[in-house]
Amino acid sequence: MSQLLLNLDELHQRSDTTEVNRHKIFEEILKSCHTKIKKYNSEFKKQECLFEPPAFILGKPPYNYLSLVNYLLTSLRQNGLRAEWVRDRKAIYISWMKKDINMEQYRAQKTQVDPLDVGNLSQSFAILSVQPKSSDPVSNQKKTKKKKTAQPISHVAMLEYHPGVKDYVPINTHGL
Repeated sequence: MSQLLLNLDELHQRSDTTEVNRHKIFEEILKSCHTKIKKYNSEFKKQECLFEPPAFILGKPPYNYLSLVNYLLTSLRQNGLRAEWVRDRKAIYISWMKKDINMEQYRAQKTQVDPLDVGNLSQSFAILSVQPKSSDPVSNQKKTKKKKTAQPISHVAMLEYHPGVKDYVPINTHGL
């Protein structure tokens, strides 16, 4: 049996790095598409435009053109815009006219919060009460002669960043 082994971790790491780089390139192109949309809206007072995805970018690794087009169409549609591939022109027709936009899709995307974007959270909290168990050492302690105020019930708030991504955060009820 041969002592030479193929390093599978190295192969997977290379594949993962390639995928991350590809996604970064696609995001850069999507940002340039957003810039064009904003320019047409503000400078030209238009509510539609054509965006021609670049077949390649100098200095960047090559990517699959059809994957890029699919990514752009999906991203724009998820944003509520009308996005159609115009094969003859190798361009994406984008419209944000009131009759063309999908407000339900736009609102659904807008309500989703990036978990890393905690500074802009405007989520409501659901306050949950947590009763101490009778087997808890704190609840079984004998009362001392000093008159203490009753221990408040512990409270936590449930914060939902994305559908299915929840976090429980303790809150201070003394100041309320």
